[in-house]
Formats: sequence, structure tokens, C-alpha cells
Amino acid sequence: MQTETAEGDYSSVITSLSKKIDITNYIFDSSDKESITISNILSNNVINMYYRVINHKIKICKVVNGDSSDMTFQFIVSGGNNFKTWVTIQKNECKTIEVEEGTYSIREIIPQEYSLSSVSGAINTNNGSFNTLIGQNYRITFTNTFTKKGYLHSYGRAENKVEGSS
Repeated sequence: MQTETAEGDYSSVITSLSKKIDITNYIFDSSDKESITISNILSNNVINMYYRVINHKIKICKVVNGDSSDMTFQFIVSGGNNFKTWVTIQKNECKTIEVEEGTYSIREIIPQEYSLSSVSGAINTNNGSFNTLIGQNYRITFTNTFTKKGYLHSYGRAENKVEGSS
């Protein structure tokens, strides 16, 4: 779980493999969430350190039972800081997306003639939500079953000509 430390004066020692730095007289500011400004209040020296937000990986997998076609399945991933994206996956395929820390929901748009059999992993229902945590990656598997209905599907264009009498 991530904890945030407020801006202020700190009396601590940062230890690395080869050095110790006394940070008693330093001020740390990370208000822009992309850098840390370290100010030495005695010497007025300022150090800017930039960092990258650690993204979490969400792997969405698709399993289909009873169908041999190359159907494409669509998912909506939303949450975080106004994050929303569509993911398209073929059967028996996985795709990975990167997201920032936050709460996310994943919803499959279930196509006609398929039923959702199960959802497993970080969520267990369609449109379920979960929280990402630092250092964690997530996998969610959606399993569908092909349930062909008894009616005819026609693709393409059909023209009917009707001859009338005059």
C-alpha cells in the first residue's frame, strides 16, 4: 500500500549501498507528481530529481468454448484518473495494458450468439472492479461459450425484384 509523505522538514538518513546522506536540513517537495525538489535550507542548494510513475499491467485474456471462427471480442477498461480505453482480443489471446494506480473496471461487450461462462482473476464478474497496488500486475480471464441460435444469419446484400402488371 502506498503512503504519501507531506511536504516538510525531515530528520532521517537515506542509506544506499555505498553512502549515507543526512537529510536533516533538507525540504522535499513532490507536488507536481513527476519530480522531487530537494532544497538544502542551509546552503540554498536545490536538486531536482525526476521520476516516472510506476504503471501496473493488466492482462486481459479471452477463452472461447465451442467455436472455431476468428471472432473479435471487445472490452472497455475504465477507472483511474479519467482513464477509459477499448481493448479488442481474438479468442484464446491475451493483451496487456498499462495503467496508473487506481480503481478499474473491465466490461466485456458480449457478442450475439455467445454467453459469458466465467470471469476469473482480479475480478469475478463482468464489469467488476478492483484496485491496483504498487508492484502488482493483474490477469483477468473471460471465458465465453458459443451458443448458436436456431435462426439464419445473412451477410451481404440481397435484392428482391417484383414484377408487376401494367
